[in-house]
Amino acid sequence: MRYLHSVMIVITIVFLVLISVFLIYYPDTEPTDIVQLEVTTNPLLWEIEGENPSYLYGSIHLADESIVTLPDVVIEAIDSCDVVYTEIALDADTLFESAQKSTLPSNVTLYDLIPENVEEKFNSYIQSNGYTEYAELLGFSSYKVWFAASSLTVLENFQSLLNYLPLDYYIWNLAINKNKDARGLERIEVQLDIFDTLSIDDQIKLFNDTLDALEELSEQGIKITETFISSYLKGDLQELQNLSYTGYDTDDPFYDMLLQRIVTDRNINMSKDISKYVKENPDTQYFFTIGAGHFYGETGILQLLEDEGLAISRVKFDTSDSCEPGEIKINQRCYEPYVTK
Repeated sequence: MRYLHSVMIVITIVFLVLISVFLIYYPDTEPTDIVQLEVTTNPLLWEIEGENPSYLYGSIHLADESIVTLPDVVIEAIDSCDVVYTEIALDADTLFESAQKSTLPSNVTLYDLIPENVEEKFNSYIQSNGYTEYAELLGFSSYKVWFAASSLTVLENFQSLLNYLPLDYYIWNLAINKNKDARGLERIEVQLDIFDTLSIDDQIKLFNDTLDALEELSEQGIKITETFISSYLKGDLQELQNLSYTGYDTDDPFYDMLLQRIVTDRNINMSKDISKYVKENPDTQYFFTIGAGHFYGETGILQLLEDEGLAISRVKFDTSDSCEPGEIKINQRCYEPYVTK
């Protein structure tokens, strides 16, 4: 799985297109048998210690009922805070801008830009996996090459996307509905320009390599989104890190460059901003929702914030004898079920 890492790193921006889809598809859903639902007992939630503590929450940019059925400690942390941050603001203006920057001019299609062999590989992949209808609904032909590449993993998660919001967007909506001040840590350009400034040849390489990785996984009966969701629910950062870097081609300077720009550079910038907000506004409590992939390692946000002198501790999610009204009990713990409005 030489190029599996290419799939992992582009997941950081894939939720942008999912959000746009949800502006059209956002139906009420029939609840599943919630008692049988697989949920996390170890949420990726940390407290930035202080008289008025703030929180860091590791998210996953995917949609699934198991993900958006939130532990009560996460809801309580949101409720206690004044300002809720996601990686980018998820307001209508930002979504519109992301759609504009990811779409080709009306007189150009994706198939005008990619080689015939890559087009054949893409068509074979979506047909053999039963994704043709989803690909047409997402309108792949209108995307820029880099955005189509980053959106390939959406096809595995598409059915859930018709029923549930990606976790980041759900947290944003919860904050708005709770009358919190909702903001974005980064400007949309920071994420999109990483890919939008790539040469067309590099974009085609990313598209082709991602197809190769997904096809290899498909032949092994592995769905990358299911694998990530399972690891995410375990709440084990080391396992998530190992999964993200499986098959990473350390000899390819292209992917080293992407890793630096997508993960390391952004970790440094986000950590500086978080540290500044917390230190300069001690009476304000913050809730920062950031992709879980940004938390682990020596250049991860947790370590960088500790280097800034902040004390950080993992929030415990203990068992409980009883739950608050409206909550549900699973595995002797309390959760708030997904709400569509």
